Amino acid sequence: MSDFLKPSNLDAPQGVFSKEEQTYAIIQHLSALAGLLIPTSFGNVIGALVAWLVFRDRSSNLNEQGKEVLNYQISVTLYLWAAGIIATVLGFVTFGLGFLLTVPAMGILWVLSLIPSFIGVSEASKGNFYRYPYTIRLL
Repeated sequence: MSDFLKPSNLDAPQGVFSKEEQTYAIIQHLSALAGLLIPTSFGNVIGALVAWLVFRDRSSNLNEQGKEVLNYQISVTLYLWAAGIIATVLGFVTFGLGFLLTVPAMGILWVLSLIPSFIGVSEASKGNFYRYPYTIRLL
């Protein structure tokens, strides 16, 4: 599989964060939760972008982890937008019945997209770099 979409954490360096960096890395992973506070479909991206911009100059490890978080949040947003387009088309084609299946499915996908962020928090608290699965690496 190409570097474009890597579902594994096998090539991520282990034990890369100092104690001080661990706190900042945890903040980077949790920054996506800003999407719950910012009422847009890309609040998670804004949170990740702000965290990356704030911490990227502190160390190369934090810069790389911040890019990883931001890439994942951009990917999640793109996937959910694509699912929304599919849901809309399916809803119109089935005269609204498609919405009964696709809207709850999108909600489930959104909740499931939070799980890797919490895994990232766990890994950062151990001092490890976390590589998110199914991420489009733009940065």
